[in-house]
Amino acid sequence: MIAAGHLFHPTLATSGIEWLPEKARLHHDGRVVAEAWHDTPTPYAFFHSLRFVTAFPEVSEWWFGENWQARVKVHAPEGLLDAGTLYGYAQYGKRDTPLTRTRLARGASVWTVTDEAPVLIACPLPPGAPVAALTLRLAVARRVVAQLQGEAHASEWGTVTSRVARADLEMLLPTDHREPTTVLPRRLTALVDPDEDALGLETEPRRWALEETPDLSLRDLFCQQLGLPAPVPHPPSASLRGAGRLAPAGRVSRPERGA
Repeated sequence: MIAAGHLFHPTLATSGIEWLPEKARLHHDGRVVAEAWHDTPTPYAFFHSLRFVTAFPEVSEWWFGENWQARVKVHAPEGLLDAGTLYGYAQYGKRDTPLTRTRLARGASVWTVTDEAPVLIACPLPPGAPVAALTLRLAVARRVVAQLQGEAHASEWGTVTSRVARADLEMLLPTDHREPTTVLPRRLTALVDPDEDALGLETEPRRWALEETPDLSLRDLFCQQLGLPAPVPHPPSASLRGAGRLAPAGRVSRPERGA
């Protein structure tokens, strides 16, 4: 079974997960197809812990935003935008259309990679794709990384999708701030700059991240794009910050003698 893993909004969509106290309902095309008990106190806790994955074991793949997929071809780096930023092109479509300068100007999208720590990747989404589809954005970014690594399949047409297998979600969306790690050239500009020496092409493990990703773990970003930002801890109220010591619970302080 393939199902929507985002928060259900009855006025916006017909599929998704409706969180209720102690119970979650899985909606698909306007009807409830499954229900499950849970022990999470808030929708944020339910989604951040990926509790929906174990709540609905009958779902083999989850999609987010829209059940979306497209064919993409990521081309090799074309040149430098500045001293530390590479750029290249990505094509989306149903046919193996040759890439020409005219078509680049008319329809191909530009990806960029900034050579920092971590390596920052900005990749275009296919036309009509849901903007908040984090899983789809990560899939396109991995195609760009494969191109930087010079993998043979990187320049071939392939399919990217917003679907994720249930077994892969926890690995795809870590709760800490570690970005994906892969083996890349020490200086990415060496891929297109003829003045770079061979030392820049030596590879080493490097971290990469989506350029537009704020300073959040991918799990936190996932929840934010679902409309579920992390709860903000409330400071103690003014009445609890007084200099005097509060009386123990259930006991009334005696007045001073002679008061």
